[in-house]
Parts: sequence; C-alpha cells; structure tokens
Amino acid sequence: MKEKTIESTSNPIVKRAAALHMRKNRKKYQQFLLEGIRGIQDTLSASKQIECVFYESKIDSVPGGTDILQQIRTSKIELYKVTSEVMKKIADTKNPQGLMAVVRIPDHNLSDLLENSQYILMLDKIQDPGNMGTLIRSAEASGFDGILLTGGSTDPYSSKCIRAATGAVSHIPVIELNNTEDVLEIMKEKKFQILGAALENGISYTTVKYEAPLALLIGNEASGIHPDLLAMVAQRITIPMRGKTQSLNAAVAGSVLMFHITDSCR
Repeated sequence: MKEKTIESTSNPIVKRAAALHMRKNRKKYQQFLLEGIRGIQDTLSASKQIECVFYESKIDSVPGGTDILQQIRTSKIELYKVTSEVMKKIADTKNPQGLMAVVRIPDHNLSDLLENSQYILMLDKIQDPGNMGTLIRSAEASGFDGILLTGGSTDPYSSKCIRAATGAVSHIPVIELNNTEDVLEIMKEKKFQILGAALENGISYTTVKYEAPLALLIGNEASGIHPDLLAMVAQRITIPMRGKTQSLNAAVAGSVLMFHITDSCR
C-alpha cells in the first residue's frame, strides 16, 4: 500500500488518532493507540486489527525499527510518515519511540468464551492501569483463556494499560461485563470452580485442589472483591505473607495465583 506523509498536526487523520486518548472516543470508534516496536510487533500477527501506523524517521535508528517498517510496508496496513511534532500530538509520552499504531478493539463473544474456556480471570473494579495491564499480560502468559471486567474497572485500552500489557490484549479476549452476578451464575451452571483472592478468611493457595474449568476473581486494590461477588465464590484463597509485609498488590498477587493454578492443573 502506498506510503503517505503528514506534516501538519491539524490533519484530520492526526486529530482522529489523537482523539483516542479519551476513553469515550475509544468506545465510540472501537479503536485504541499502541506505541512502540514491541507492542506493534506482537500485534502484527493479528494484522487485521491494525488500522494504520505512524512513524517518524528516527525509528530507523532504533533496534528493530527498520525490520518492523519493512513488515508493515509489505502488508496492507496504511502507513504514514510524520514529523516529530505530529508524533508528539498522537503519542502521550514525553519522548515517543517514533512508532504508533491505531488498532481495532477486538469484538469478543461472552457466550463463546464461557463455553470454550478452561481458565478465566475476573477483575473487580481494578483502578490502576499498570495493575490492569500487568494482570492482562500475566493472564495471557500463564495460559488463561480470557478476562472479564466488572463495571467500574479502569479502561483496559488506555495507553498506560496497553504499555503494561505489552501487546497481550491482541492475544487474549478482554470483555467488560454489564451484570457480573448473572455471569457468575452461568459459570456455576457450567461447573466452574470459582475462587476469590482474599487477604483473610481463606485458605493458602498452595493447599487448594484446582480443577478446570476455573474462574479466579481479583478485587479492587483498596477494598478487594465486592461482598456480593465474594459471597458467590466457592472458596477464598490467600497468599501467606512470610515477612513483615501484610499484602501484595493486585497485579503481583494475581500473577502468582494464575501461574500456580495453570501449573497445578497440568
């Protein structure tokens, strides 16, 4: 596809891409921004999701920059060479790496996910984008099949979350729920083992007999799992603290549990 050059920050294509910094526009257009070689490289394997790519000349001096540009040029993805001013308009980092993509948000089917999954991560009102992105990354890396988000969770397609996830959103379904209780009831009907991570009143995660299909709930950083949801789990599980630290943050705790769960079920 023919390469184009954009030099003005007022170009409609640039303004449309920059608008994706706002959650309401990401929902409206069903698109998000992805910055950097690593994330875009991971997403190229699902190239139907990439709408267009912006780059500036300095990307040629970044390790891997020339190679990824060549891959993009041989695909059917729209490619725009832009000035540093245009790149700063699109990116939300102070020193952009020089490569940005507009990516289509995948449309995943909840019924299919519940029918075909062995391991599902459910996140209840996770607020920190870094935690959200890390949990998405760990879920994909540990072998979980999908992620469900309760209402009030941070946007999984914000730039900070996408950076923390490093391309994992292209390889694992992430679905935002409207009625979490109904979904948990469906899981019970499908014989999911539903576990909730808790700081107290639970048993050590190393003593649990894990059986797929399984759903793991991780709660809000400050308040944990909502009481209404916690009442629906089959078992509360905890990570014993050996030192003086009283707890782990949501991303670390969730990652420890997910890798242990999938390893235990092999």
